[in-house]
Amino acid sequence: PETRLIILNSIYFKGAWMKQFRNNLTDENADLHIEIIDLPYRSENKDVKFVFTVILPNQGVQLDAIEQKLASQPNLMKKLLNRQNIRTELLHLYLPKFKMESTFQLNDILQQVGIKDEFIDYKANFSDIASEEHNRDHLYISK
Repeated sequence: PETRLIILNSIYFKGAWMKQFRNNLTDENADLHIEIIDLPYRSENKDVKFVFTVILPNQGVQLDAIEQKLASQPNLMKKLLNRQNIRTELLHLYLPKFKMESTFQLNDILQQVGIKDEFIDYKANFSDIASEEHNRDHLYISK
């Protein structure tokens, strides 16, 4: 079909470190043989907390093995993110500047949360965002 409308959404996050690489949260994980470092971001809102978590495999442990273990055992990831045995340490961490981008297809997720008619050409209703001159009756989300 001929594309007549493209809807894009973007999430951008830029945060300042709460502690500029001085006091960082460190933890060892015996299940995965990794070292974990939590770097909290500064936040104006005390109810919202963002943390950048660095996972460093121990010597001889392959990163893809850790990834497979985390993917196959969702409870292990929950355990990592909710660990209680966190301690504060002073350490020198050299982290290179990097940029990360990802693209996700949200069709399944949107449909799971109830956005279904918008994917069906004869049920979709985008009259609030498209005028009649743009043939809004045949607008629907195809991918």
